[in-house]
Amino acid sequence: MNKEIQQTEKSPTLIIMTFILLALLGFLGYMAWVVFSLPLMKEQLTNTISVVLLLDDYQKFSHPILYASIVTCLICLLIILEIYRRSVKRKEIEKTHHQAILSLLDESSFIGDADTKKDFEVSEVINLVISRLMSHKKITQEISASLSAAVNETRVVSSQLAESSEHQSEEITIIIKMMGEMAASMQTQSAELKNTVIDIQQISALSKKSNVIIQNSVIGLTNTQNKINDKTKIIKKLSEKFKDIESVAFSLDDMADQAHILGLNAAIQASTAGESGKGFAVIAEEMQKLAERSGTSIKHITSMINNMREQVDSFGLSVDEVAHTITKDKKVSEEASLTIKKIDATSSLLVDRIDIVVNSLLEQEQQSSKASKMLNVIQDISSQLLFGTKNTADIMDEIADKTSLTSNDSNEVDTLKFLDQKPIAGELVSTQVPDFSFGPGENKK
Repeated sequence: MNKEIQQTEKSPTLIIMTFILLALLGFLGYMAWVVFSLPLMKEQLTNTISVVLLLDDYQKFSHPILYASIVTCLICLLIILEIYRRSVKRKEIEKTHHQAILSLLDESSFIGDADTKKDFEVSEVINLVISRLMSHKKITQEISASLSAAVNETRVVSSQLAESSEHQSEEITIIIKMMGEMAASMQTQSAELKNTVIDIQQISALSKKSNVIIQNSVIGLTNTQNKINDKTKIIKKLSEKFKDIESVAFSLDDMADQAHILGLNAAIQASTAGESGKGFAVIAEEMQKLAERSGTSIKHITSMINNMREQVDSFGLSVDEVAHTITKDKKVSEEASLTIKKIDATSSLLVDRIDIVVNSLLEQEQQSSKASKMLNVIQDISSQLLFGTKNTADIMDEIADKTSLTSNDSNEVDTLKFLDQKPIAGELVSTQVPDFSFGPGENKK
């Protein structure tokens, strides 16, 4: 009978302790869930950081993007270090709670196995359990406050990181647009330069043809000049021959004058001879007429020779002028040929330089395309980072809600304050003393 009464008196206390233990186990399970979820968050942030580190390959292209990436990486590292520190702290607290639960379970088992003669000690144990629960309540409240502060700080960092990611995504979008415009401009310039190269090559081909024509003209002028020089020599020789003929004509003219004088003398002698000199006078007259005709013919021939010599001299001068003109034309042609050669060499050099510029533009276009692809990857990473920060914010909100629930659960421990240590001990003693008194009476009976 006494044992049944003791069991009925112990059952409310055991129920309360069972509820308390279940609450502690639930809290510890929740803390374990939080601790186990942190590595997933750490892994996600680590993956994000490892992807963000790829921005180092783009440092030559855009320094603002590199700085933003470094800042993002540092923020993520700080978040990971803070989460790791708090996870270690939570593990230590979890270990402490686990040891406290084990001690409570040991004490509860001690209470369940205690002899009925030691119910007063059970009351002390209950009071000890309550005091420890109150101390654990303080620890729980401190943990909740620390966790709330960490959650708020993480939420603020996540918000800042989300804003930074959005701003970075907008800047990357603008840069991608600018690079697309630059690529289009490079393509246009490359096409124009290629057309310019084609025009220059056509001009170079025409200049080569012109150079060939000019060289042929120079050769023709050289041949003509040589022929003119030969003709000039012939004309000079002809002029000299005319001079010789003119001197011969002058000699004949002198001979005609002398023959005329001799005929005149013969006529004078024949007139002095009388009748016997008439025949000789006729011969002398004929000789005078022949001398006059010879003199007239010689003068006419001399005049014609003079005209011909003058014409030959004039023709020689004309030939000399033509030769001089041909020499000038030859020099001009040679200078034109040299100029065309210089133009051809300059055109070739210009074509080579334009080819270098075109190749450089093509390389810049390829680099721009690669940079655009990298920026697209970075934009995807920023989008994933933004999505991750939003998920982190949601998780922090959920942790905050769970923390508030934990705080409420810890506040429920205040309901145990009605179990004051002295009343509980007195009540247990008052209810248990009759058991000790009745025991001997029954034995006596």
